[in-house]
Amino acid sequence: MTTTEQYLHTRPCGIKSELKAYSENVLTEFFNDYDLEECHNFLWKLLKPSFTGTNSNLNNDDRCSLVSFYERFHELLIATAILYNEREINKCTLEKGKYNL
Repeated sequence: MTTTEQYLHTRPCGIKSELKAYSENVLTEFFNDYDLEECHNFLWKLLKPSFTGTNSNLNNDDRCSLVSFYERFHELLIATAILYNEREINKCTLEKGKYNL
């Protein structure tokens, strides 16, 4: 990706099975790279300067929107982690049964 604009507006495309495979791959790679606690810490580090930084140009409406987004994204991370962990447990259970472990 060469520009922010290209990065922010690039979306995967393909048939339903390709999009599902892409999504599962992204989910796996994300939680292999970052655990839930680390995600929360990074998210807080992104939000905190908006309120404590001396160069903050955010007005009150923007700050309220940012806090709302933070709260919802926090919930999304938790929900996604739960689904990911459940999927990984189910995958391990299926593999054990497949090999009679």
